[in-house]
Amino acid sequence: MDSHLTTVVVALIAAVLLAANQVCGRIGLQYGTVPQSWLVVFSTSALLIIIQAMIVAPQPFQLTARATGLFAADGILYACAAGLMLVSGLKVGPSTASAVKNASPVPAILLAIPFLGEFPGPAEVIGTAMVVGGVLLLSGKAGARGRAAFWRPAMAFPIAAMLFFAVDNVVRKLGVHEVAHPMIGGAVAGVAMTIFAIVAFLVTRSRVPNLRAFRWFLLTGAFQGFAYYAIITALNSGSVAVVVPLYTSSPIFVILGSRLFLGHLETLTRRVVIGVVTVFAGIVVISIFGG
Repeated sequence: MDSHLTTVVVALIAAVLLAANQVCGRIGLQYGTVPQSWLVVFSTSALLIIIQAMIVAPQPFQLTARATGLFAADGILYACAAGLMLVSGLKVGPSTASAVKNASPVPAILLAIPFLGEFPGPAEVIGTAMVVGGVLLLSGKAGARGRAAFWRPAMAFPIAAMLFFAVDNVVRKLGVHEVAHPMIGGAVAGVAMTIFAIVAFLVTRSRVPNLRAFRWFLLTGAFQGFAYYAIITALNSGSVAVVVPLYTSSPIFVILGSRLFLGHLETLTRRVVIGVVTVFAGIVVISIFGG
C-alpha cells in the first residue's frame, strides 16, 4: 500500500471513529451535562493518547520548547473545538452544528498555504468542494425562511468550533515536524486537554456524572482518543488538503450510526441521496487524483 493510499485509509478510519464519538456523545448527554462530558471524555481520550504514545513512540520522549508549546496549543484548541461542538448541538441542533463544523477544510487549506507552504492541487480543491458541499447537504436543515436561520446569535458556537478545528489542524501539522514521533506531541496535547477539562469542570461547579452518563462519556472518550491517533498519523504522512476533507466526512457514518443505535430512521430524501453521492465522489477524487 503506497503512502498516499495509506493516508486516505487512516483519515477515513478517523472519520468512522469521530462518527462513533458523536453518536455516543449524543446518547450520553441525555443523562449528563456538557461539563461532565468534558471531564470524562477529555481525560479518557488523553489517557489513551498517552498510552499509545508510550507504545509507538521512541523512548525517552524528547521535546523542544517549541514542540511543547505547539502541542499544548493543539490540545487546548482541540478541546475547545470539541467542547464547542457539544454546546452547538444543544444550542442549534446537531444537524446545523455539523454542517457548519464540516466547512473547516476551507479555512484549514487556506491557512496551510502561508503557514505550511502547502498549495492544494486541482484535485484537492475540487474534492474539498465536493466533500464540503455533500456534507452540508447531509447535515443541513432547510427552514421555512431559508438562509435567515443561519443568522441566529447561537450560530456563533458552531462557527467558532469550525474555526478552532481549522486552526488546530494547521498547528498540529506544524508540530509533527518538531518531534521524533507525532504521538509524543499527542501526549502533550492529551495533558493539555485534561487540564482544560478539569478547569472547566471546576469553574462550572458541576457534579460527578451518574453511572449511565459516565459509561457513555467513557466510550465517547475512547473513540476520540483513537480518532486523535488516526488523525495525527494521517497528517504525519499526508497534507492538510488531503487529510482534513476526508476525516471531516464523518457525518455520513453518523447517519448510519444513528439508524443503528439511536433508533431514528433517517429519511432517504433526494437531499440525502445527493449528499451521499457528492461526498463519495469527492473522496474518490482526492483518493485517486490527489497527493
